[in-house]
Amino acid sequence: MKIIEFGARQLVPEDYEKLVEWWSYYKFPPPAREFLPNEGLCGMMVYDSEDNEYCAGFLYETNSKVCWMELIVANPDIKDKQVRTESLRQLIRYLSELAHEWEYQWIFSSVKHDGLKDRYLDCGFQLGTTGTNEMIKQL
Repeated sequence: MKIIEFGARQLVPEDYEKLVEWWSYYKFPPPAREFLPNEGLCGMMVYDSEDNEYCAGFLYETNSKVCWMELIVANPDIKDKQVRTESLRQLIRYLSELAHEWEYQWIFSSVKHDGLKDRYLDCGFQLGTTGTNEMIKQL
């Protein structure tokens, strides 16, 4: 695997359509912009020195000491599994650092994909409950 220097930036409005394409590729129903924290701006994009984009994800804030990390998605054009794995680890680390800066004490996430679950475990997360169903209701 070639060595890649990853960086991260805050998401910008123009990222939304790209993320919709990425979610759609993985057959994940793209959330509406208003479903995303700060209408899609409260998240991070991992990139490299050549501005190639690798993955993105979001942090939902709460009024407690818990925030929610969610909607992690990788660029489907990144075919190198090791590179994709490391970019996801970096994203989880960057979002964790951001949550710490915001003075959260816990991060909650709901993960279905085993590979992504493994990336969370790589970054110090613990497995909570298993076999649960996510429930959502639009008002």
